[in-house]
Amino acid sequence: MTAAQIAAIVVGLGVTVVAIALFVQMIAGFLKRFQLGQPAPGRTDEPGARTVTLVREVLGHTRMGRKRVVAVAHWVVMISFGLLF
Repeated sequence: MTAAQIAAIVVGLGVTVVAIALFVQMIAGFLKRFQLGQPAPGRTDEPGARTVTLVREVLGHTRMGRKRVVAVAHWVVMISFGLLF
């Protein structure tokens, strides 16, 4: 291995470690913030209907109905990120 390859590996691993640490820190912050709030009444009833609504909103991008081109482009980007992850 050349010095450039070793440097690239070290930088790549360093960036990955920092990114994972920041991700974990952000998730911990979210969890701490969510635990401070009180549960909203009625959010645990009808889990099936709520799940269907969630899937319809995410996959159909129903809130972007007025902007078809934007909705399609956004949907393609959303699926692409999922595939890349």
